[in-house]
This record gives sequence, structure tokens and C-alpha cells, in this order.
Amino acid sequence: NQSLNRPAFAGVSYWREDQGMRDFDLFGLDFLFPLGNSGQVVGEYARSGNDFIFRGSRSGSAYRIEANSAIASWLGARVYYRSVDENFLNNATASFTPGQTRYGASVTAQVTRTTSFDVQYDFKRNFGIASAVRTDLFDLFNPGIEARPGSRVDNTLQTISAGVRQRIGRADLSFNYVNRSREDKRGD
Repeated sequence: NQSLNRPAFAGVSYWREDQGMRDFDLFGLDFLFPLGNSGQVVGEYARSGNDFIFRGSRSGSAYRIEANSAIASWLGARVYYRSVDENFLNNATASFTPGQTRYGASVTAQVTRTTSFDVQYDFKRNFGIASAVRTDLFDLFNPGIEARPGSRVDNTLQTISAGVRQRIGRADLSFNYVNRSREDKRGD
């Protein structure tokens, strides 16, 4: 359905590369469906297969589902779930982190015409092998809390936030409370 008010679609894709010593397959399913009169559900699934002479055969999956809707004219909500296996590979994009699961929810309430209130919960679990390559000069000399590329990671991060936003003329005044809790289960 290509309606501007309530679009809907579903799609399937497949990509195969044969590069001699390296073969790559990527299969994907995508959809977007209306949710009630003022919301939508978006979903994606992808499966990759990679056969590389130096690493052997690896395969993995990635999932994403997200729903958002206006529950009432003054109240909106969003929930999401994303997960990427540590062996999933997609060289065409950097919009995912292999070995990560994330989920969360948020609610926004328009209390008055100029005042809104937000509450949000997010959970993130990193597992597997760290894949980010540090190329920035600052990152090379300041390792911080991020894992070294190639090292094993197993940690969680929970974030709870709440805030109020007040519009005063053309300006916005915001106050937010954020609570983060990180737990490292393994360090190399």
C-alpha cells in the first residue's frame, strides 16, 4: 500500500558475492505495516553466510522490530528489539554492531500545549568479539572503556531516563534525569 497516510510494504532480498577465496551471501526480509490509525510496525530479518579461506565458514542473523504509535492525541509510545549475532556480517553498512542485543521502550506525554514529559528505558548487551577498528588519533591513545578490537566482550548497560521540556516562546528549556548501570562480566 503506497498511501501517504498508512503505507505498508514487505520485501525480500538476496545478495551473493563469489570472490574466489571469499564467498558471501546475504538474505533479508523487511516489512512496514500500519498499527492502528496513527502508528506503525517495522521489522527486518537478515541472514549472512561468509566463507573466507583464513576464517572458515561463518554465518549469523540480525533482527529488528519496532512499533510506535500515538495512544491518544497527547500520548505517544515506542518499543523496539534489535539483535545481531556475533558472526553476522554485512560489509555494505556500518549501522549494526555484531554481538549485540538492544531493547527498550519510551513514552511521551504532552501535558500542556507547551510542556511535555518523557520516560525511557533502554537495555544493551554486548557479547562476542569486539569488531570496531580505532582509526581516530584520540581513540588510539585513549582506550577508555571500549574493548580492544579482537578481544572478547560480555557486558550490559541499562539506561533509565525521565525528562520534562518546556517551550517558552521560541526557546526550549529541558531538564532530564539519566541513570546508567553498566556491568562488565568479562575483561581481557
